[in-house]
Amino acid sequence: MTEKRFQGRGGPFTRYVEICNERAPSATEVHGAMVALRTALWSALRRRGLTQARPSYLGIVGHPTWNRQAVKELAAKAFSYIFVHRMEALQRQLQVKPDLSGLVHKNIGHFLFELQRKHDPIGYRLFDILRGAVRECLDSGALETPKATTRVSADTLLIPQRPGVPSPGFSLASEVATWNDELLTAFVVGRGQRKTAAVNFLCRRLAELPVDRFTLGDVLGPLKTDARQRWSRMISDSKALQSTLEGVTDRTLSDPLADDRFERFVDCVTEWIARDGGDEAQKADLLDLWRIHSAWAGGDLPVGWRGSPERPPSQRRLAEMLGIHRDRVKRLIQILQRFAESCRE
Repeated sequence: MTEKRFQGRGGPFTRYVEICNERAPSATEVHGAMVALRTALWSALRRRGLTQARPSYLGIVGHPTWNRQAVKELAAKAFSYIFVHRMEALQRQLQVKPDLSGLVHKNIGHFLFELQRKHDPIGYRLFDILRGAVRECLDSGALETPKATTRVSADTLLIPQRPGVPSPGFSLASEVATWNDELLTAFVVGRGQRKTAAVNFLCRRLAELPVDRFTLGDVLGPLKTDARQRWSRMISDSKALQSTLEGVTDRTLSDPLADDRFERFVDCVTEWIARDGGDEAQKADLLDLWRIHSAWAGGDLPVGWRGSPERPPSQRRLAEMLGIHRDRVKRLIQILQRFAESCRE
């Protein structure tokens, strides 16, 4: 299909919705919309600094880096999210808007936001707190940006107004990583007063950086890398988690892991669930169980969480959270053990 086919009012997305409003689209028309969506999706990934992150942080497993197939898989999910589940809403907007491009791009942002929150809770939590700190610094004048904008993204350029003096051997990445000494509690329990305190702390540190300028991504990357390493150690050191998963993470996460090893392990277990996790209901329960501890470690605590946020749930609590019998939780843990053994190096 040529690009010309979609040159109706408002561009390819608007024209595709118009076609769907009139009749069932042809395979060629669906392909044309998908190509346009992949282009827009990749641009959105770049703006958010996600092209350098592992695809697993958006739920795309089996690919260590972004490649053509990984982007296609992500685009297929985005297509369903926007042009299947939200098609009726788009068609209603078509009656009052001559161009749906802005709405589709907004939905792409929502789609990526939901995926990152679900699959990369630590990255999502840190970005949320760091973005709040940048906005506070911009409002107070402690930081400035060459472009007047209310949007804060990974490539936002920031200029400290009163930069500090660099110490001998100063490294931005090493300096930023030390901030997690203060932030660890905040992003595990990142709500209310603790979140406000974390935002204030980060604003002070950002404003005092001994550099002429930096981007949000320059700070976010080292923060997330260090946080994930701490996460792996925290999981390893948690007796409650070891008793809950009965060795699933023991030995696998017991040393100061390199990020890639930990990520490969998580990807591998997820792939085993998708491939050999049983029927769809059991796969869903296995994925929920596998993700609960990621959410716990990242501070994305479920509604109705009981007890200390520093401890993962017991088997009884897991059964309540998943809405299944405790015996089923035990069987699921045994399956996860088997998958984890297969994934250990």
